[in-house]
Amino acid sequence: MFRKTLTAGIAVILMLFLAVCTTTSSSVSTLEDRSLSSTYESVKGQQVKMAAGDKEVLITLNDSRAAAEFPVRSRWN
Repeated sequence: MFRKTLTAGIAVILMLFLAVCTTTSSSVSTLEDRSLSSTYESVKGQQVKMAAGDKEVLITLNDSRAAAEFPVRSRWN
């Protein structure tokens, strides 16, 4: 009897968890549409110096959305 009650309780908790975590397809497509339609300023060729300890590396950014959104602090210019 205890095992059936425990199993039923866990099943109810899992169903509630799934109901809360589920997203609708319209909200997902809206997010995708927004990210595809927004424009960004190209940073192609911009260089970023990254340092870790006593090592420094010079990185050249490409023409992508990720590179445009990369947080750059202008400390060495």
